Amino acid sequence: MARPTYTCDSTRRCSEVGAGTAAALASSSLVLRGSDPAYADGLLAEARKLYEWADTYQGNNGYTEANGFYPSYSGYEDELAWAATWLYLAIGEATYLSDAEAHISDADNNAAAWAISWDNTSTATNLLLSRITGNAIYENRLRDHMTFMMNGANKLTQGGLSVVDIWGSLRYSSNGAMAALIFANDIKDGGDLVAADQYREWALSRSTTHSGRTRGTRATSSATATMLRKTRTIVGRTTRRRTTSGCRSSTSSS
Repeated sequence: MARPTYTCDSTRRCSEVGAGTAAALASSSLVLRGSDPAYADGLLAEARKLYEWADTYQGNNGYTEANGFYPSYSGYEDELAWAATWLYLAIGEATYLSDAEAHISDADNNAAAWAISWDNTSTATNLLLSRITGNAIYENRLRDHMTFMMNGANKLTQGGLSVVDIWGSLRYSSNGAMAALIFANDIKDGGDLVAADQYREWALSRSTTHSGRTRGTRATSSATATMLRKTRTIVGRTTRRRTTSGCRSSTSSS
């Protein structure tokens, strides 16, 4: 069986792959900082190099050369923004925040057309940038996304599932629920209690829908518990420590 390989370099560019990997390494460094700081430093060093390469040689002709099941529909600006945001959270250098805001402004921010996924990280980036900067533009994009998801996305099933796409429909709904819980906590802190309750109720109801129960029942499932725990993990702890005017080191205690 043929197993073709493809190479990414300065001419065969793969900004999605490089930036996406940089984001994974930078976020992992935050998770592991407390238990294995030396390993976290190594992850962060590689993340910086990958991001610099992906940002310097912007393009995706090397990635599209290997198109198959996972073509890039959203382009590479969202991945560059995603990576720069996580690097800012991990390192605290203002340059990364500037990069993130520049790249997300150039990305496809039509939140009322898609969801957080392997291909499109715009909504997830807007969520982090909303927490970091407090800029209303990011909050408004998140509200648009919540409206899209809560109104059934591209199709609403009889059981109440918001379907973005037929392939892996639960992943999109689950990601939307996680974002809704985090965003609900944020705007509740800001005083918007009505919308916060709406987003939270919708998110928690996904456990009922995803498990196949009827829409009228309430269930506390392991999926719900997992989503609730995610709102209190590294994303919340780290973004709360960051502001645009001053940053603490990722090694600081929370």
